[in-house]
Amino acid sequence: MSHRLRLGVAVRRFHPYGGGERFLGRLLEALPEERFELHLFTTGRPPEGPWVHHRVPAFGWLPWGRFWGFGWAAARVVARHPVDLLYAHDAILGPVDLFRAGGGCHPAYRAAMAPAESTARRLWEAIRPRHRWMTAVERRCFLSARQVVVNSARVRREVCSRYGVARERVAVVYNGIDLARFDPARRAAARAAVATRFPEVAGRVRLLYVGSGFRRKGVDTLLRGLARVEPVVRDTLHLLVVGKEPRLARYRSLAARLGIGDRVTFTGPLGEVDELLLGCDGFCFPTRYEPFSNACLEALAAGLPVITTAANGVAERLAEGGGAVLADAEDVAGLAAAITEMADGEWRARHGARAREIAAGHTLEGYMATWESLLEGLAEGKQ
Repeated sequence: MSHRLRLGVAVRRFHPYGGGERFLGRLLEALPEERFELHLFTTGRPPEGPWVHHRVPAFGWLPWGRFWGFGWAAARVVARHPVDLLYAHDAILGPVDLFRAGGGCHPAYRAAMAPAESTARRLWEAIRPRHRWMTAVERRCFLSARQVVVNSARVRREVCSRYGVARERVAVVYNGIDLARFDPARRAAARAAVATRFPEVAGRVRLLYVGSGFRRKGVDTLLRGLARVEPVVRDTLHLLVVGKEPRLARYRSLAARLGIGDRVTFTGPLGEVDELLLGCDGFCFPTRYEPFSNACLEALAAGLPVITTAANGVAERLAEGGGAVLADAEDVAGLAAAITEMADGEWRARHGARAREIAAGHTLEGYMATWESLLEGLAEGKQ
């Protein structure tokens, strides 16, 4: 680039908690200041950082405000503060140079959720205006963006088939991970710390789930799968369920009804989970829809074998070991069989070693370099 580039970033909310927001924060911090002048277009007040903040009005009090409202308002604010290159982290209703569809494809998400819903729930979701608004904003951004980035081949297929986006305009960039966060030398200390924090796991094989939004991520299926494991094996296991869930009491009740209340600990949301990952034995994530789970990638980096579903983009990296992939997210019997395999120490050792190898192919440095190259290429195309 021949001059310092004014890079605009449109994101509805910017806080340090969500996986997508953590990715964005790392990306913006990694971009060289001598090349990029950052302009952040977001609602609320973002944390302090190397950017100029342009506040976007929030319309959350309107039924359509969270999606159409942000998309409309962000485009208007950008028009008043022009930039050289606009990156949409969330869909907006205006010209976009690059759109990262980190949340996947909304119609595909709805199709994936339907099998787990009652007839009444499916009918209600089919007529809800919310889904039409989300799809309309998403379609507009997909079709108008010069470049679309997705984080799995599965999502690329969904975007191309459902919205008619040309395949050559959609790049697959798998997520990256900082391997140094999960130094194997820390594993013994982490195991001791986890046993102190959660004494119920001592002497048992420690299974871990991490993620908010339990229904989409299949926690009900996970509980049912654990309940189907033969008692002689199940008694050697303990499951830690970590994450924010407004209906947590419903899942506690389900575990009790299934007779596994003493085999499951619901921790609620926790801060950093690196120690938990290093201090556990296996990671279970039977999601119904997940473009590419950062939680699973972190588990792989920690050397944990992962049980997940083909609905998770991470499954594309598990073809040669590293865990088990269920073809059907509703396959409770298949999940029980996979958990039974995970109870075996030799299986865990073999797939855990492969897990770390897979994560090593997703370095954060390489990921950030790919993004910088994408942005520079788009900038050159506008000069």
